[in-house]
Amino acid sequence: AAVSARADVSLIDASTGRLRFATDQSGRFAPASASIGLLQPLARGWSVMANLAHSERAPSFSELYANGAHAATGTYEIGSAGFTAEKSNALDLGVKWSGGNGARGVLTGGSDSGASTRGSDRHADSRANDQSPGPHSASLSVYQNRFDNYLTGFTTGRNRDANGTINPAGALREFVYRAAPVRFTGFEAEARLRLSERVQLFDHLRIPGEGGTLYLEARADAVRAANLATGEALPRIAPLRTTLALNYALARATWRIEAQHAAAQSRTPAGELPTDGYTLWNASGSYRLGIGTTRVLAWLKATNLGNREARLATSVLRDSVPLGGRALAAGVRIDF
Repeated sequence: AAVSARADVSLIDASTGRLRFATDQSGRFAPASASIGLLQPLARGWSVMANLAHSERAPSFSELYANGAHAATGTYEIGSAGFTAEKSNALDLGVKWSGGNGARGVLTGGSDSGASTRGSDRHADSRANDQSPGPHSASLSVYQNRFDNYLTGFTTGRNRDANGTINPAGALREFVYRAAPVRFTGFEAEARLRLSERVQLFDHLRIPGEGGTLYLEARADAVRAANLATGEALPRIAPLRTTLALNYALARATWRIEAQHAAAQSRTPAGELPTDGYTLWNASGSYRLGIGTTRVLAWLKATNLGNREARLATSVLRDSVPLGGRALAAGVRIDF
């Protein structure tokens, strides 16, 4: 078992002297968080894990004191100086498996027992790398996170001018930060299967006598978020997402092709438009070499090969700015 705790003190002073801001623009917060996690190995490569966490977060500057145009997002943001620290309690339960003989694989899954998870943001932060003794691995975790006062911005459906005047023809959407009792429920799943060893593709990139290893990877996650006070969905919540990829690994080079799918997101609150589902195809490759003590990594990445129009359900700008179209990027990193 692992136990962790953290306490912070945040002081925010945002006094500006401008008339539209309150005279007293300062706040003091003392959030505290704690968690306990358990990882229990079982027979035949199986293990189970559980994490219980209480998290607190001080409101951000914008959540407290915003009162003006945000040029980057085309919104007029309004905060509330009366917010208290955001508080939540989360429970994660998971199971992991690794099997097979031979080279070590990598399994990613579960959540860091010392980390704070916050709603749908947890997908980017909660996976912890864990070395597995076998070439095949899989994990599944389910979680629920309840907030007393989840802080986020809501689109009200009204428009404002740059000076803050409410105007139906105004260029800025009104964006108000609010606190709400919220429940997030979701799952994360990953699997990695070694299809074959000593696959001899791209002969000029391999070390003589050594073939490459071919892996199939799959990943999926989904979250359902609800405002417990109104029963409505929350804004900017990710839909069901899945990824299927083939990885070909050599001693010096790696190649990857993947399909990323996002389902349609129709569970949106009033004032927010739904998003369509989409599938993006991506490919990448890298090559490593050493010159004395110098290490060189050259990489190439192609994204959205089908040039598909896609809009992120989690983006404030999704109605006006889609994801980028077909693109190719390349680079070289030199360590010495």
